[in-house]
Amino acid sequence: MRSEIKILAHELTSPLATSRSALAMLLAGDLGELNHKQREYLEHVMQLDEYMIGLISSWADMERLSSGQVVLEVEACNVGSVVARQKEVNRRTQWPMVLADPLRLKQIIINILEVLPRAEVRARTIEDMCVLTFHDSAKSKPQLRTSIIDALHGDESTNLLGLRIARLLAEAHGGSLEINPHATDGTKLHLKLPLAKQLNLL
Repeated sequence: MRSEIKILAHELTSPLATSRSALAMLLAGDLGELNHKQREYLEHVMQLDEYMIGLISSWADMERLSSGQVVLEVEACNVGSVVARQKEVNRRTQWPMVLADPLRLKQIIINILEVLPRAEVRARTIEDMCVLTFHDSAKSKPQLRTSIIDALHGDESTNLLGLRIARLLAEAHGGSLEINPHATDGTKLHLKLPLAKQLNLL
């Protein structure tokens, strides 16, 4: 089954990658100058192409995670530095060091912030775990909240595939990703990851 998924993902991404290369040539002016309207249209098509490639890659990634086929290269990571690359944070805050695969940790953070782009991020430690809270104080939209819950509970029809992948990656690290069901001041997601021993400034 895994080999079939790999073949299908390759068959889907190959023509998309080819079309992306052709679009890049057109946008670079290799086949002649483009007017504003033509460039705008091609840039939109390029975005759709890249979105589809990312979606297929995420789907294949989810299948590997679900079957336990992802190998993590774990090391001590300053979680604050990873968050700071995606959004502005308080650099005077002490951020916990966590045990994580740096690339996968980045993927988790990006996937969460794609769902809650305005979220404030805070960290605390509980015993041997780091708990990152992503808090979007805007009034929760029932439809978004339902979609988040569905994604975190493994609904295969979810439109928040990235969030489901983030949950699976957190669990692969020995942690978790959960929504706070009691939050009345917006939406709160709690990411738990194994804690390294020392604390570092950014």
